[in-house]
Amino acid sequence: MNTVILALKLVVQNTLVWAKEFKSGNRDYSFDVDNELYQIAERHNVNFEEGDLQLVYNVLDFYCDAIEHGFKEISRNYPLDTVESDIREIFMSLEKGMLLDLPNDVRVRLKKI
Repeated sequence: MNTVILALKLVVQNTLVWAKEFKSGNRDYSFDVDNELYQIAERHNVNFEEGDLQLVYNVLDFYCDAIEHGFKEISRNYPLDTVESDIREIFMSLEKGMLLDLPNDVRVRLKKI
């Protein structure tokens, strides 16, 4: 499970770096978080279609789409600054070596998207 955590942590980190650079003018449309997560699923036999992993998949995918299209939120009352904060919470969970140990408030917001 450690390799899954490391791989997912890298994708989350790369997403945050990509978003920051994209917003500052480096319009890199080649970053494909869907493909990155697909590769993790294939290499490590991980199912992103259920539970907290589905929530993580959705938030990363919607976040990247919102950044690319200049949206200010990914769903009603879920602004990008809150989304980014929640993605950082996901990263911190992975930093602790937990596949996903999301705070309840984050989990509730992610379930609404």
